[in-house]
Amino acid sequence: MSVYAEEADEIQEELLEDIEEENIYTDDIGEDSLFSENYAVPLSEVVEYANDVETAVQILRQQMINRNGLVSIYYQGEYTEGMSAELLKRAVAYDDTLPGMAGDYLRFHYHRVVRRTYKGVNEDGEYIRFEYEIYYLSSYAQELAVNEKVCDILEELDVYSADREMKIRNVYAYITSHVRYDSMIYETFNVHSAYGAAVEGKAVCQGYSLLLYRLLQELGIKNRMISGEAGGVSHIWNIVEIDGYWYNMDTTWDWGKDEQFEWFLVGAENFDKSHIRDSEFMTETFYHMYPMALNDYYKEPVEEPEEETDPVEAFVVRLYKEILGRDADTSGLREWSEVLKSGREQGAKVAQGFVDSDELRKRNLSDDAYIRALYRTFFDREADSSGLTAWKKVLDSGLSRMHVFRGFAESDEFTEICDRYGIVRGFADLTAPRDQNEGVTKYIVRNYRLCLGREADEKGLNDWCDAILSGRNTVKEAAYGFVFSQEFLKKNLSDEEYIRVLYRGFMDREADGPGLSAWKKVLNEGKSREHVFDGFADSIEFRDICASYGVQ
Repeated sequence: MSVYAEEADEIQEELLEDIEEENIYTDDIGEDSLFSENYAVPLSEVVEYANDVETAVQILRQQMINRNGLVSIYYQGEYTEGMSAELLKRAVAYDDTLPGMAGDYLRFHYHRVVRRTYKGVNEDGEYIRFEYEIYYLSSYAQELAVNEKVCDILEELDVYSADREMKIRNVYAYITSHVRYDSMIYETFNVHSAYGAAVEGKAVCQGYSLLLYRLLQELGIKNRMISGEAGGVSHIWNIVEIDGYWYNMDTTWDWGKDEQFEWFLVGAENFDKSHIRDSEFMTETFYHMYPMALNDYYKEPVEEPEEETDPVEAFVVRLYKEILGRDADTSGLREWSEVLKSGREQGAKVAQGFVDSDELRKRNLSDDAYIRALYRTFFDREADSSGLTAWKKVLDSGLSRMHVFRGFAESDEFTEICDRYGIVRGFADLTAPRDQNEGVTKYIVRNYRLCLGREADEKGLNDWCDAILSGRNTVKEAAYGFVFSQEFLKKNLSDEEYIRVLYRGFMDREADGPGLSAWKKVLNEGKSREHVFDGFADSIEFRDICASYGVQ
C-alpha cells in the first residue's frame, strides 16, 4: 500500500461500519469510572499495513499489548462483513504459545472499543481500513511496571527449578498474602488490573486473576481466566492444567491466607457448588479442550527414601504417584515390590507395567500431559520446552507412546534414579512392529498421509511395518500397496491428480509444469498408471527419500 497516515485525509473513504461496544468481560465496572485518569486513549495514532488476515491479527494484538489507543490497519485482501470484530476476537484469543501479556491477559485488560471500517481506493487499488479506538484498564507505563514487578516476584519466590505443583502453590500463596481485596472500585480502574494487584497491592477479583494468569504463564504453566458468578455477584477466577486435567483456583476467596487454602486446585464437584461459569465456558467444546478434574488435587511431594524405609517399596510408591497420580494400594505395592525383590523383573519393565496399564489409558492424557508425566517419572524434573517439542514431534511422526516411554526408561537419568533406590534399571520390552524400527514406521506413516490423506490406523501401521521388517515386502512394494489399494482407487483421481500425488510421495515436492505435462503425455499415449508408478518408484529422488528413513 502506498497510502500513508498523513495522506488519509486526502483520500475519499466510505464508512462501512461504526460500532461502539463494551468488553463483555469487563462490563460490570460501572459508568462512573469513565472519567478515571487511567481510562484514556493515547492521542497518537498507530498506522499499520497488512495483506492477509493473520498479519492483521498479529498487528492488532501487538498494538494492544503496547496499549496504543488508536490503531489503523490498512488491509488489502479478501473482506467479509463483520471482519473487524473477528480480528479483535482473534487478537485477544487464548493461545498457550503466546507470551503472558497476551491471551486472556489482554482479553480482560480493556473496557471499551469503537470499531470503524472504511473502504477506499488509491493507486494500488481498493483497500479496507480497520480503525480501533480502544480504552484500556492500564496504561503502557503501568504495564512496564508490571513487567518489572513480575520478574521481581518470580526471583523472590525462586521457583524455576521447583516441580509444577510447588510453582503453582508458591505463586498462589504470594498473591493471596500480598494483595489486599479493595472494593473501592469507582475511585480508580487500577484495582481491576494486574497493575493494581502487583504494584499497588490491592485489587478486586479481576486484578487477582490477571496477576495469577501472568505469573503462571511466565513459568510456562497453562492456565485460563474464567468469568461467571459467585456469591450472587459477577466474579473471575482461574483454571490450571496438571497432568492433563484442569483445576479451579480462586485467589480472591483465599485472600489474606498463606496456607490452609480452601480454593486451591479444587475439582469441579466441590467448586461448581459455589461458582457458576458464563455460558462461553460451559460448552461441550470448551470442556473437551479443558477437561476438568472431578476431585480436588492432592499431591504430597515425593521424598527420598530414608534409611529405615524399604527402598524397593519407595521406588514402587514413586511410580504410583508420578504415573498413575495416586497413592499406592496395599496389594499393588506388595506385589510390585515382590516382583522387583525376586528379580523376576527389573526397573524399566516394572515401570512399563504402569505406563502400559489400562488405568493410565483411562486418564486420557493429552500428548503434552503424557510427556510431562514421563519427565517427572524418569527424569525427576519438569519438561523443558525444547525437549517437550522434540518428543511431541516423535509422536506426530507415527511412533507410539510406548516407543517414547522406552526413550525415557532406558535413559541415563532413569539409571541414576534406579541406582538411588538400589534397583537394576534393565530394559523396556516392546513387541509391536511399529516400535521396532523408527525409520520404517515413519516411512509407512508418510505413505498413509501422502497417498491416502489420513493418519495411520494402529492395525494397518503394525501390519505394514511387520511386512517390511520381515522381508515380505520391499519399500517399493509397500508403496505400490498404498497407491493401488482399494482405498486409494476409490478416490477416482484424474490423471493430473494421480501424478501430483506421486510427485509428493516419491519426490517430496509439488509437480513442476514440464514434468507434469510429460507424465500426462505418457498416460495419454496409452501407458498404464503402473508404468508411471514404476518411473517414480525407481527414481533417484525416491531412493534418496528411502535412504533418509534408513530403508531400502
